Amino acid sequence: VYRNMRHDAQIMLRYITSKANLSAGVSWQPVQTEMEYKYLGLDTKVKRTVHNVSPNINFRYRWSKTTSLRVRYRGSMSQPSMTDMLDITDDSNPLNITKGNPGLKPSFNNNMNADFTTNNPDKQRTISANMRFGYTLNSIERKMTYDEATGVTTSQPDNINGNWNISGGFNFNSALPQNKQYTYTTSTTLGYKHNVGYISTTASNNSVRNIAETVDVGESLNASYRSDYFDLSLDGRLLYSHSTYSMRPEDNMDTWNFSYGPS
Repeated sequence: VYRNMRHDAQIMLRYITSKANLSAGVSWQPVQTEMEYKYLGLDTKVKRTVHNVSPNINFRYRWSKTTSLRVRYRGSMSQPSMTDMLDITDDSNPLNITKGNPGLKPSFNNNMNADFTTNNPDKQRTISANMRFGYTLNSIERKMTYDEATGVTTSQPDNINGNWNISGGFNFNSALPQNKQYTYTTSTTLGYKHNVGYISTTASNNSVRNIAETVDVGESLNASYRSDYFDLSLDGRLLYSHSTYSMRPEDNMDTWNFSYGPS
């Protein structure tokens, strides 16, 4: 049985000029959780009080009515579950034992976005670029160990660091100067993911730290014709992905995905 009591408080500051708009603030959320837990005939009542903090920044700058830059940052805290933090050992299945970890730390997610846009209404042309970055501190993963003598597998949640990703894109859309009924769009994307987790290996019979890295490169083209009576559009998309694994190089792979046709 869970009972939650939560309060929310927020402080925000804003600065505005003719070209710039900046807002920054922080959210504070005290949460009191009460859990009644029954295990092996014993009634356990656990209380926990945590304070979640979420900072955020939003900045926008306009060079003109048609050209602007926007940058956003948000941080968010995620608490481990009450059951994961219980200092108990669940051996109801003697071959698969699970343990809690009272020392678990909360995870903290950092996310930043940046977007630049400029357009020319007379030429029906738009150029945009974007960037995304995310990083998680103290991610929670399950860690397993195997005892060859007894055949028992034991799992326990644990904090791990190193999970982050970054991506970006560039888009160009324009009408043909000779005939604005014809337009074309090109979009290029780049991405990188760095994921860290635990995997079990037959060599050690225990969980080891594994790093999975993925690089994505994508390109798409679109050509369109628009008249008073009908619209016609042709698309082509190509995505290349390269993935590597530090502890399982045999799983490394390269994949290609493509599509084309009318839309």
